[in-house]
Parts: sequence; C-alpha cells; structure tokens
Amino acid sequence: MYERDQITSVGGLPITGGDLEAFVRSFQQREFDEAQPRIGTPVSPAEQQPVQEALPIEGDDVAQTAVAGAQAAADTRRARVNATIDDPQQDESPAAQPTALTTVDRYYLAWTNFQTEHGEEPKAEQLSAYLAGRGMKGRGGKPVSPSTLRRYLLPFRVYTLWAEQRVRTANPPLEVIAQECTSRGVTAQHNRPLTTDYIADQVDDFERRWHALTRHHMAARQ
Repeated sequence: MYERDQITSVGGLPITGGDLEAFVRSFQQREFDEAQPRIGTPVSPAEQQPVQEALPIEGDDVAQTAVAGAQAAADTRRARVNATIDDPQQDESPAAQPTALTTVDRYYLAWTNFQTEHGEEPKAEQLSAYLAGRGMKGRGGKPVSPSTLRRYLLPFRVYTLWAEQRVRTANPPLEVIAQECTSRGVTAQHNRPLTTDYIADQVDDFERRWHALTRHHMAARQ
C-alpha cells in the first residue's frame, strides 16, 4: 500500500517491513502515553515525546489513513469469506438464496421441454404421460395424476411471463406482467383477467424458482 501511494522513508528510500514494525510500535506507545493521566509538574511539549521516536515518513497523515483503510478492507474481506458464495448474483434476500429443484420445478422443466419438442403446451394428461416416460411418477409408481398437474398449469404460464421480465430487471413490474397475461390469453378460471394481487402472491416462489433453475442450468453446463 505504501508503494502504491508512493509513501517513502527519509531520502525517498522504500519502506521495509522492519520500518513498519517500528512505526506501529511507536504509534501504539504514543497512543498509550496520551491516554495516561499526567501527574506532577507540567512539562514542555518537547518532553512529552515518547521514548521511541516514530520513523520519519513522508506523508505521515496519508500513511495513517492507509493503515486504517487496510484494516477496514481486511475486515471486509473476512466478512465476505463467511458469506454464501453459491448464488452467482450474490443476492442476500431469503427468497433469492439458491435451493435445490423441487418436484414442482421439475414438472415445470418437463412442461417447457414438451413445448420445445412438440411446439405446443401440453394438457395435464399429456404432461403426466411425458413425465412417466422420463421416470417421474407419483405414489405407488403410477403416473402423476393429471388433476395434480392441472393446478400448476396457470402458475407455469404466469411464471414464464414473469421470467421474461426478470431477465431485464430484479423487480419485474407486476402491471406489465398482468398486461402480458391479458394480451397472450393467460387468464384465471372463467377467463377472468389475472390481477397484480394474484401475481404478487406468487412472486416469492417465482424468485426462488428463478434461482433454483439458474443454478440447475449452470450445473448442467459444467
């Protein structure tokens, strides 16, 4: 740090590790002496100097600032070492922490893969058969019930539109997503328009899925 800031000893000589040790000892002694109460006859400022003289350093104030900055940086580095590093975006919010894929996340992946292969969204019965063909079955080794899958189809559609906005911003605007749902025919039961309140209720799980899928795809590429 002294070399970076061009802080040198007397005569422009480089500062060595030994010089710094002497400087630190002097600084500590000076702090200790100043903290002690003075008893007896006042003495002149010259007589109040510590026994061990500080190493003459050009830019002494800058040097002390640099030492303080280095300590702060070291503390910061120690804090970062203890932080979770699995998440590429380093997002600290609980919803954004990386998690393993849930069963429903895997249903969603199968739902998107079916569309890639067949060019259309699968019905619940088709998704059930598609999952079974890939070894994902329900209780007793039977295909996942279409009635179970049917409840996820609407959230899957909304998540897809939410994810399109999530690529652009960390806080996808709910109004824009609601408008996209309307324009693409994604509606609630009885063709009712989806509200921002409905989307807001899904956001925490959407954010969790976003990070889980991101981590899954990154692992698949390794």
